This record gives sequence, structure tokens and C-alpha cells, in this order.
Amino acid sequence: MEFVIWNLKNVMQKSNDLSLKEALDLMLKKYKLEQKVSETDILKAWIKSMGAFVAGNTTKVEFYKSKATFFLKSSVMRNEFSMEKEKIIENLNTELGSTIITEVEFR
Repeated sequence: MEFVIWNLKNVMQKSNDLSLKEALDLMLKKYKLEQKVSETDILKAWIKSMGAFVAGNTTKVEFYKSKATFFLKSSVMRNEFSMEKEKIIENLNTELGSTIITEVEFR
């Protein structure tokens, strides 16, 4: 943690115009944590848009190159959601506030 603070201080010394958001974005990029943050945001949007029951039947969420993969316990849910992919993508992107997801897969 000390290294991160020291590194951010060096960045701040180079440019006094760096905001806290920019510093956090730099840190996420440096430590390659953007993917995990995106997965967490997608999981929150999934829970909010699909409800508690569906969230309870979701075991894992993965996100890679604008493709979200949802691991579901129920084969019936997988089948139903596979037929509604476009609507689900639209709802999730609306919840996220930008077009992050272009493809979904249900396993």
C-alpha cells in the first residue's frame, strides 16, 4: 500500500491537475484491476435489474472484452434468458450507464 501512495505522490508531483478519480483510474490500470471492477459493477446491475431470486441462482459472473458470462444453477433460467439476450444486454447497459456489454452468455 505504501508503494501505491508513493507512486500516486510522484504522479501528483508531475501534474497538479490530476483529480482523485484520475489517480484511482491510473492505479486500477497499473495493477490491472479494471476487469474485476467491471465484473463487480455488472454483478450489481444484474442483481438490481433481475431481482433477488435470479441473483440467488447466479453462481458467478465473468466479464472479458465486452462479453458478460453468467453462470446459473437453473437450466430453465439459462434457456429463458438465452431467448431474451438483446433485452438483457439493453437493461444491463442502461443500469451501468454506458454501453459496456455487447454480448452475454449463460452457462
